[in-house]
Amino acid sequence: MKKLISSFFNFNWLPKKAQLYVQDCPEILFTFRILFVAIFVLLVLDFAPIDRNGYLGNLFAEFHGLAFDLIVFGILIVVYNRIIEKRRSREQDIKRWQEEIDDFRHWPAKEAAYRIAGNIRRLNRNGIYEIDLSDCNLSDVVLDNANLSGSNLAYVDFCGAQLLAVDFSMAKMFHAEFIKADLSWAIFNKADMYRADFRGAINLEVDQFDNSFSLYGAKLDPELEAQVREKYPHLLEEPKEKQKA
Repeated sequence: MKKLISSFFNFNWLPKKAQLYVQDCPEILFTFRILFVAIFVLLVLDFAPIDRNGYLGNLFAEFHGLAFDLIVFGILIVVYNRIIEKRRSREQDIKRWQEEIDDFRHWPAKEAAYRIAGNIRRLNRNGIYEIDLSDCNLSDVVLDNANLSGSNLAYVDFCGAQLLAVDFSMAKMFHAEFIKADLSWAIFNKADMYRADFRGAINLEVDQFDNSFSLYGAKLDPELEAQVREKYPHLLEEPKEKQKA
C-alpha cells in the first residue's frame, strides 16, 4: 500500500515525458500533490456521516471552498510556470543562434554560409530581424522572404545568393556584395547601401530603390546606374546627414 501511494504521488503512472516534466518543476509537483490531498479529503468527507447543518457541516463547506481555491491557484501556477519556461527557453535559443553566427563570422566556407542562413531563418521565426551579420559569408545561400530590416550587413558576401523578396529596410549595407545575386522583389526602403556592389545582380530594377536612403559609392551595372541617375539622382550623391537609427 505504501509503495502504491508513493508511486501515485511521484506521478509514476504518467507517461515518461510527462513524468520528467513534472519532476523537473518543483512548483508543479508541490501543487499537484496538494490538489490530490484536497480531492482525497473531499471524497472522504462526502461519504462521511456528518451533520451538514452543524459546526462540522459549516467547516465542511468552508473546506470545499478552500479546495476550489487551491485548484484554481494550482492551475494558475502551472500556466504561469509554463509561460515563464517557454520565454526562458526562447531567450536561450535566440542567444545560442546569435552566438553561432558570431562563431561562423569571417569563415568563408560554404558550411558557414548555410549554417548562418539557417540561424537567420530561426531568428526570423522568433521575431528577430535586426541581426549583426557584418563580415559574414552568405554566398550562394537561399534566403527567400527573409526579414533583415535594420540589420548590420556591412561587408557581407551575398554573391550568387537567392534573395527573393528579402526585406533590407533600414539595413546598413556598407560594402556588401550582391554580385550575381537574385534580388527579385527585394525591398530596400531607407537602406544605406554605401559602396555596395550590385554588379551582375539578377532581376534588380530601379524602382526597388524608390525609397532607399543612399547608393553613394555603390557599384551598379551601367544600364541600371543610368536609370538611377535619371529617376533618383540624389541616391548617388553623398548624403547630407547620417541616417537615423
